[in-house]
Amino acid sequence: MNHALATAVLAAIGWNLHASHDDGFDRIDAALELRATEGRFAGVVVVAKGGESLYSRAFGEASVELAVPHSIETRFKLHSLSKPLLATVVLRSVDAEKVALDALVGEYLAEWPPAWSDVTVRHLLTHTSGIPDFAERCLSGWTGSALETWNALAPGLASMDPAFEPGSSWAYSNAGYVLLAAVLEFVWKEPLAAILAAQLARPAGMVATELEVTPPWDSIAYDGHVVLAGLANGYNGSPSVLQVAHSKMYAIPGAGGIVTNAVDLVAFTHALFEGDLLAEPTRRAMTEVLPEQSVPYALGWIVRERDGRTVYVHDGGNNGFVTSLEYYPEEQLTIVILCNLGFVPMGALRDEVAELTLAAIE
Repeated sequence: MNHALATAVLAAIGWNLHASHDDGFDRIDAALELRATEGRFAGVVVVAKGGESLYSRAFGEASVELAVPHSIETRFKLHSLSKPLLATVVLRSVDAEKVALDALVGEYLAEWPPAWSDVTVRHLLTHTSGIPDFAERCLSGWTGSALETWNALAPGLASMDPAFEPGSSWAYSNAGYVLLAAVLEFVWKEPLAAILAAQLARPAGMVATELEVTPPWDSIAYDGHVVLAGLANGYNGSPSVLQVAHSKMYAIPGAGGIVTNAVDLVAFTHALFEGDLLAEPTRRAMTEVLPEQSVPYALGWIVRERDGRTVYVHDGGNNGFVTSLEYYPEEQLTIVILCNLGFVPMGALRDEVAELTLAAIE
């Protein structure tokens, strides 16, 4: 991340790097301050409308050991909140005629198991493929890229039968998004990090977004992430006893592995839903839930209702971090919550912030 560039961009669009909010958000402030005081929240919350900040504030510390406070610029591991970003890259590849939603995945990936022959790109995006979630094998068998890892793992996966007929049921799958990352590397002939930069970060004006870096296995033995500028430390444990968290999200890119900050996530939703990041027919398809789906998971987003409003939402959580992104299309409203305490129940926190936000804007 270019710190000077990020700061300049924030200043240019009027973001206060410490705390800012319109009148009416005092209840959110009070609720988050109480959580932070009790050790039940540390991180950043941003509310934006039409890409412009209504509320932005950082709480607690990015590094407890060094007493470094969070700021609006602090970057976090998104974990599964990486999925809507990866899905957007897939959909931009559809617009570029590199990928087809209803194409068979076996058209793109070599050694595709015959038992998985009916699985399409759409099935992977919606978690309806039935492919067993082999993400743990990615963690132990990572070779440096999604496509290379697939090529290495594929022979050992050939005997794994789908849990259900593709499209007939739903089961959340990190492996499905790792496979999408492999498809992207195949069709673009570049590493996923370069594809993410070219097809998402630059077009959306995201200056703090990148993939975690694979450790250089040829020179060191290392079981954690490579240090990235501006990235908060993640913590597990409890409010009274914190433990430094380590994770290997670089080994499941697309399903996890993306690092960014709250300002970039606002830029993302603004470009995606209010700009021209996708062609309009593709954007409509992105939020369409098929009638046969038991869970309202569209192409990278869960589609819900809150207080009679449609909302597109995705959370993330793993060692040391919990994250949430909500977008309300009728109000052009984005709510970002990024937290570096892995034990915080994100569902309850998200619901509390959302309800107080909707009350504040009425």
